[in-house]
Amino acid sequence: MRQAILTFLLTAVSQSATAAWFKVNANEITSLYADPTSIIRSNKTVKIRVLADKYKMTKTADKRYLSLVIQVEYDCNEKASRILDLTAYSKNMGKGKMIYTISEPDPKGKTPVSPESEDEILWEYACSTQ
Repeated sequence: MRQAILTFLLTAVSQSATAAWFKVNANEITSLYADPTSIIRSNKTVKIRVLADKYKMTKTADKRYLSLVIQVEYDCNEKASRILDLTAYSKNMGKGKMIYTISEPDPKGKTPVSPESEDEILWEYACSTQ
């Protein structure tokens, strides 16, 4: 039992380190990466792991982080997204101390992808990748 728990924890901690991050977009605030090896397709939906790498420290509820690793589900037909899980890290590229994590899907369900947003850039990448 201990071995199974240890294996699970080591896998979760090393997940961002082993991802094959591909830069999708960058601006003066954030670089966006996607892990093409994480793509899971099911009919009209695509699940993909993405990384938002901040150039400056971001503060949320007194917790400072430089990167977010997010599992997102995109509905390619409806142009909508839903966050499945999210982890904030103290350093860039999903490294450093884990600041906080949300491991349940967004209870609001799918939300429309906003035009000309980072979410739209990731939706286009996820839904166009074959």
